[in-house]
Amino acid sequence: MFRSFFLVLVFISSSAFAQGYPSKPVRIITPAPPGSAPDFLLRIMSPKFTELWGHPVIVDNIVG
Repeated sequence: MFRSFFLVLVFISSSAFAQGYPSKPVRIITPAPPGSAPDFLLRIMSPKFTELWGHPVIVDNIVG
């Protein structure tokens, strides 16, 4: 009895705090330096992702 009550309580509370995904801008991290082929391709594709997903897409170069 207690276990089923607990499960119902968990499902109800999890839906109350749910947010639409994504709630922040989407960051695409590329391990290549700026100006390289992967960076160039991702910067070309990021406006299309923004249109599809309806959220801003940021290309971030993190080398190392």
